[in-house]
Amino acid sequence: MHFRIYILLFTVLLFSACKTRTVEEKDLNGNILKKYSVLKKDVSKKHGAYTAYYDSGELLENANYKDGKLDGERILYFQNGKIMSKEHYNMDNMEGVYENYYENGNIKQKGIYKNNQIADTWTNYYEQPANQIKESFTIKDGMINGLYKEYATNGTLIIEGNKVEVEVGLDFFDGKVTMFDSISKKPVMVFEFNKGKMIKKDSII
Repeated sequence: MHFRIYILLFTVLLFSACKTRTVEEKDLNGNILKKYSVLKKDVSKKHGAYTAYYDSGELLENANYKDGKLDGERILYFQNGKIMSKEHYNMDNMEGVYENYYENGNIKQKGIYKNNQIADTWTNYYEQPANQIKESFTIKDGMINGLYKEYATNGTLIIEGNKVEVEVGLDFFDGKVTMFDSISKKPVMVFEFNKGKMIKKDSII
């Protein structure tokens, strides 16, 4: 019984090992720039672990491919060795948690991708202090649309309201927006916006 299992396992491993071949791309000095495997039946398709390096030799990227498509976790690195970003793929579609980092290693941005599109709630962070939230915003259909919050470096909420993005990089407040004092944490001002145009302003103090 054990003999048959071992033979089966060996056959599976042998098949797996034989279905790909390793490729190394080098510069003129022989330094490896990229290392990955391709399918023997179709050498245009990467399959398995993928590693890339800066011209100076430092690690640039770790990823995984399946039948020529990104599949699994992809990590990019700064030249100082710190992680630049983490992405997750499902057959070339970004899916799951996305993380972006400052060069000093502190988290810069975190969010979710669904079917290659940003979704749910995204959060931006201050470089210093580490892990301190700078702002968070709601995503619908790949655009900012919903609750927006902005924080001071001490962690206190200072602005809260609804934001709408009309095109990439262009968004505005729409509806009620409340401003808070960063020390007392109490609301000090309330604004009313109509598609980015302020139509009302009331002081609470």
